[in-house]
Amino acid sequence: MSVFAEKNLDTLMSLPRAERRKIVEQMDPVEVMELSLALPWNERLRLLEESPHFPDIVNSYPIQELYWTIKATGPRDSLSVLRALGPEGLQFIFDLEWWERDTFIPQKALAWIILLFEASEEKVVQWVLHITQKDEALIPLLLRSFLKVVKRPDDMDIQEARDVLPPFTLDDVYYVKFLNMELQPLWGRFLALLFSQYQGLYRDLMEAILWETATEEMEMAYKWRHSRLSDQGIPDYFDAIDIFAFAPGLKVREIGREEVEVLGHDQDLPMTFVPTLYVEGADTLLKALQELRGTRFMDRVVQEWIGVANKIVVAERIDLDEPDALLGALIEASSLINLGLECYIAQRNVEPHVALKYAVLEDLVRLGITRVKLASRPIRDLLRREGVSEELFILPDGLRERALSMVKEPPKVWDEGEYKERPVVNLKDLERMEADALAVQDLVRAGEMIEPAWPKWPDEIGLEGTNINDIRELDLLKGLVTALGNYLLRGRAVVEPIEEGELGTLFEAFKNVDDLEDLIKGALNWQGTTPSTPFLTLVSNAISSIVEEWVSTGSPDRVDGLFVTGLLVRLGSYRA
Repeated sequence: MSVFAEKNLDTLMSLPRAERRKIVEQMDPVEVMELSLALPWNERLRLLEESPHFPDIVNSYPIQELYWTIKATGPRDSLSVLRALGPEGLQFIFDLEWWERDTFIPQKALAWIILLFEASEEKVVQWVLHITQKDEALIPLLLRSFLKVVKRPDDMDIQEARDVLPPFTLDDVYYVKFLNMELQPLWGRFLALLFSQYQGLYRDLMEAILWETATEEMEMAYKWRHSRLSDQGIPDYFDAIDIFAFAPGLKVREIGREEVEVLGHDQDLPMTFVPTLYVEGADTLLKALQELRGTRFMDRVVQEWIGVANKIVVAERIDLDEPDALLGALIEASSLINLGLECYIAQRNVEPHVALKYAVLEDLVRLGITRVKLASRPIRDLLRREGVSEELFILPDGLRERALSMVKEPPKVWDEGEYKERPVVNLKDLERMEADALAVQDLVRAGEMIEPAWPKWPDEIGLEGTNINDIRELDLLKGLVTALGNYLLRGRAVVEPIEEGELGTLFEAFKNVDDLEDLIKGALNWQGTTPSTPFLTLVSNAISSIVEEWVSTGSPDRVDGLFVTGLLVRLGSYRA
């Protein structure tokens, strides 16, 4: 039984370091790794460094999780990881850090070379030997960004060369000019280290800098980088964006059942990635994971999950220097998998763990994205109409934010509790999105039917002496309710202030409306179609709110229009 079996992880991390170390030292390395993976990125090294097996754990750690841990902890505070990590792991980090899309960024490489020297000179040499065997372009590309090489001609003696060629040389054959003299100690140390141990490699690098062009080296280094990252499941941008493609026919591919079953029976396997750490609100997915945890089926799920997350990171061009943005991409991956899983379950009527066991995760994401794009299509169609996009900014509070979130790529939902956008995570979110999109579509349509139509409001609606000071406060819903009020009072759906003295009569009329759909069709030219239920609910709630507030004050005949917020009112001399 694990020495940690009786202890809570939070309790462990709150213990004094000496006491925590005693416990961790007794743990199996696999258990330490699993526990650390359940911690936030910036907390993991506090646990890992307590283990006497730290180097072994680092080199068996899921490489992307290790990278995220370094980014959240801070590279300089992660020197223990750089000292322990093998050259292949280091190169994975450098491949992510040194490039912006297809462009090599020398200053980013410089920062990591400095850290690598702080780790140890031996680490520098190990890495150089590793990468030069796999990629002949990267080190020359790196060096030419900071120095220029001149080769002594055969007919020039050494003394003359020292007089006319750059002053730095290790062999009186290759002379180096440093482009930034402040960095000469660093790069001089780098070259001297190579020359002292591997003169053949040093000569090859000098020749490559002399004879290859920067463009050729950049192109070659990028190809090798792309190949290495692809092997780790990280695609380039054009391969990544298909994660947000439509699912043809709303279909989801399944892994052959015989192929899945051959993976084996339940086994107590170490987790190489803890997706549950990133499952925020994805309850259906969490339930499925709990059923599959500890089985070989999780191997496939985890690998596909990482692939989905990588594609989202690349497709959305997440800034790798922002750990919170990286975490957001992982949460988005889990949210979209959860949404697709719920859609798939509804299609197939199967248990969540059965669906997760056989379905291709990328297809689940595409199914979810397709449903989201179909749900938000009314909003997105509005944006394609000339001049209509501004209407999204004069929607009522709440509905405006939800509508604007839908036009993102991929569409998002607006979390009113957190006051921020987040991924669509379940069918409940999807249904809310569908309802909002239909309500906005019909509200915009109604705004074009009333008089004056909304684009003319700033020019034709006078606000002097009304309960509204700024035309931006007159949103589409408030304008529509005002127009319906004028229709009940005067038989014309026009957006002009309701006289304060008529409010009691209007509220009584609103209270006695039996069929809102008939009222809207009578007031507006709906052209034989039917207003959507979400739109009718939106308008009904707006009217009900006005009436309920009026009834709660005893249904007075005279109302102070200054305190009426649901429609446009012309203030009179009376104040309640």
